[in-house]
Amino acid sequence: MRTLLSLMLIAGAAAAQPLVPAPVPAAAAAVPAAPVNVAPVYPEAERLAGHEGRVILDVQVLVDGSAGSVTVFQGSGYPALDQSALEAVRQWQFKPKPGPDGRPVTSLLRLPVDFRLAQPPTASSTALQSLMQQPCSALNAEVAAFRAATPERSLGELPVFRTSGDLVFAAASRKSAEVKARVLRTLPQLYEQVALDCATTPDAIYENVLADAARRLMR
Repeated sequence: MRTLLSLMLIAGAAAAQPLVPAPVPAAAAAVPAAPVNVAPVYPEAERLAGHEGRVILDVQVLVDGSAGSVTVFQGSGYPALDQSALEAVRQWQFKPKPGPDGRPVTSLLRLPVDFRLAQPPTASSTALQSLMQQPCSALNAEVAAFRAATPERSLGELPVFRTSGDLVFAAASRKSAEVKARVLRTLPQLYEQVALDCATTPDAIYENVLADAARRLMR
């Protein structure tokens, strides 16, 4: 029987990272002031669904290097990615374009923002294998500490559960569109169920508990 980890490797799931873009080349144009600027957040639903894309923004760069108006010139096809790019770039600092006298002037910059998924881990990924083979007792300690420190936050923010979400969605990618939609919609409940199952069976292997919960979800 294939484990959830092997299903994930076959399906080619990937953790997602938005890329800090370079501007479209232009002579003496304003440019982003890296490394000050932070990459846009990859929306969780888009990341799990495997959505990628390029958002091209028109940015008004003011004389102090801040962004004035920021609008979408060409969307990615996914509104959540477009919105994330807008929200990030509005906070960016730029090196303004110099005018004829060398002083900064307000200018327009066409800026691409790429959302790309990282390559999937390989079967030899010892870190991932170690994570999945840990006993539930180790997870129980992580969950208890997380809840004590941040009781208002979702378990989905715990690193082990973020990884779990990628694995489960990768396995679901082999299923029907209806199953994939249900998995995406109910992942928060899955995290809670796995935490509950591990709490009642502390000697169980985490991957086995996760696989059982995922199979129930994907029936």
